Amino acid sequence: MTTKTNTTPNGFTRTEINAMLDKSPKAVARGIAALYARQTGDEQCVAQTKHKNFRGFSRHNAKYGTYCAKWVLKGKPLTGEHLDRCRAICKYHSRQLAEDANAKLAEAVALGLAGLVAFAKSAPETAPVPVVIGTVSWDNVTVPLAV
Repeated sequence: MTTKTNTTPNGFTRTEINAMLDKSPKAVARGIAALYARQTGDEQCVAQTKHKNFRGFSRHNAKYGTYCAKWVLKGKPLTGEHLDRCRAICKYHSRQLAEDANAKLAEAVALGLAGLVAFAKSAPETAPVPVVIGTVSWDNVTVPLAV
């Protein structure tokens, strides 16, 4: 049985997302924040999973994931056991993180190079620090791609 892990041409696979999570604490922080953002508003308020919509945290991780996401969104770093637990949560949900990264990549490609610069600068100030995932070059101009 083969599992299709990459739904977007030249996009990110779960394996690539997991490799980023293994290498970078910032990627883990960004992943936890992204999963929290995928929770519905009522799920965020009560730190539970209420809907079977395959978005955000599973019911087993909702309370702790919400706690850690709020911590990260305050600009605080994940360390020690918290970093390890959040990494495991992100890896469990890496399909969703790959979907988000691929959506951002597709948006950046659709915007073109001029729009890419604006897109890279448009990250909300409350978001964790972006992780550079590669570069795009066009006419001797190189722009970093970040998630």
